[in-house]
Amino acid sequence: MGRSELGRIVSLLCVVAAVVAPQGQADLMSLGVLFEPSHASDADPDYGVAFPDRDVLELEIDLGDRQSESEGSPDPFVVIFGADVHFRDLIWSQVQAVVPVESWDAWQIDSMPFPIHLRFSSNAQPEQRFYGFSELELLPLDPALAIGGMKHVLDTLRRAGIPARQAAISVVTVHHDGRVFPMICTLVEPVGSPLLDSQYDEDDGALYAVEGVSSTFSTLDPDALVLLQAADEEWDAPSPAVLFDLLRAPTVDRVAWRLALEQVFDVYEFLRLLAARVVLGTTQGYGRTLEPVHLYWDPGDERFHWIPSIHQGSMPIETSPIPPIALDLSNVDAQWLLLQRLAEDPAYFATYLGYVEEALRGTLDVPRMHAEIRAVYDTLIPLLERTDPTLGPFLPSVEEAHLEMERLLAAVEGRFAIVETFVWERRLRPSPIVISELHYNPSLDQGIDNNFEFVELYNRGSVTVDLTGYRFIEGLEFALPPGTKLGPGQCLLISKRAQTYRDAPCEVQQWARGSLSNGGEVVRLLDREGVEVDSVKYDDVAPWPEQADAGGSSLEVVDPARPNFTYENWRASEEIGGSPGWVSP
Repeated sequence: MGRSELGRIVSLLCVVAAVVAPQGQADLMSLGVLFEPSHASDADPDYGVAFPDRDVLELEIDLGDRQSESEGSPDPFVVIFGADVHFRDLIWSQVQAVVPVESWDAWQIDSMPFPIHLRFSSNAQPEQRFYGFSELELLPLDPALAIGGMKHVLDTLRRAGIPARQAAISVVTVHHDGRVFPMICTLVEPVGSPLLDSQYDEDDGALYAVEGVSSTFSTLDPDALVLLQAADEEWDAPSPAVLFDLLRAPTVDRVAWRLALEQVFDVYEFLRLLAARVVLGTTQGYGRTLEPVHLYWDPGDERFHWIPSIHQGSMPIETSPIPPIALDLSNVDAQWLLLQRLAEDPAYFATYLGYVEEALRGTLDVPRMHAEIRAVYDTLIPLLERTDPTLGPFLPSVEEAHLEMERLLAAVEGRFAIVETFVWERRLRPSPIVISELHYNPSLDQGIDNNFEFVELYNRGSVTVDLTGYRFIEGLEFALPPGTKLGPGQCLLISKRAQTYRDAPCEVQQWARGSLSNGGEVVRLLDREGVEVDSVKYDDVAPWPEQADAGGSSLEVVDPARPNFTYENWRASEEIGGSPGWVSP
């Protein structure tokens, strides 16, 4: 029995199971449940299956006849095929496989690897999904770059708390017109749903693709702003033109300029993205190429967010022809207007340097990155051993894969040494003041949220710090009053209602405006010069501890010496109501 015939049988059985289920046919219903999570449109996206942390996926794609778009004029720049996709002994039939014309022609002439955009939800199969995903992208690997480079960059960005797409390494075998062609690809989550749903407050905002000269932000080319998703009608979404205008606006009053920019653009999220990319030494992306940019206006915070579009980004490889952005941003010139404006602002540049230091302690985790790199190659190399190299002229040999892995491991170590030297020479030190505890959604047994919410600050340093003029700008609005000081090893409690914590073993102050969101948000503290001191991006869903969401516990920092922007350094308190006023060693 051929693969296509088996696929039709599987699809038919799923349809039959759905039809007869109301009649009590338990055997067929169980068969339908077996396939539903993989194919059905009502299944939640299964990131663990589609984008595993360390496994390599094996996909087979049967490209059938060429198709054309069902509505309007066909796109002259792409070729569309009907396809069957095979994975884990399951088949997705009548999938649209979209290939750029240039790439398709190159494959036919020289057997060059080519990208494939898979649309599992098509006119023929509108309800079909791949483990909850309606579309996926397969990007072939540049032979000059590391196999796992793009995936490791995206994984590292998410660990740094930056919204980024999911990716997985995949060995893809394409069947077409009697030819069998294996290639190694990066399977990437497209920009759209469910990425917007999983990474942002709301998923029905305005999504733009920004291409061409506008990706430099030096000029505004209206034709380069492509609206991929219109915002829901209930939101009054602005045009990205407001961001362009602010970047070109004069900055005589820097405080006012920063305030205006931060109202329309998540500057701190972008600075953390920039620091992570520069620390990793990736050579592609905004700042060194005209890589397309995605901007998303999130109705949740009413700001634009920069979505990393890393089509061929890699981990640092010495053979790369494009030099990376300098750690001090000294090779950023006027054509990269966004980077230049941020670099020339003292507060933003100091915050960026703080993120570089933070990335050295957290993002650039050499043992963890080495383990992840080795795990990918340990899975990939056995697949290469049983693949006929004559079928895929661009597949690396086993020996080449081993050498590439060692080169990548060495490059990570080398990059760490470069960043470590930079941090030491600049005398960059983490702030002694950290956000050490959050009680954002007290339990009903405690009482009203406003009476029990608090944020705790902790001095992990060795000297007393004058906090006069320090202020929270997100999560709550509060400026610490004159004379506020925090000694080594001491805590300062800032509560929605100070009277609630009058017996806490530390000073307690009361904020006047704002409340901590029960659904998660960023809590950000700046010093008197406008430089970020610390920030926490907490959430009320896993992997953040659920006990802190109306379960009675607070969020406690695990290790005050480690970066605490993401969930990995937070836990639920053992005590009901948390431990206000003290930090566990």
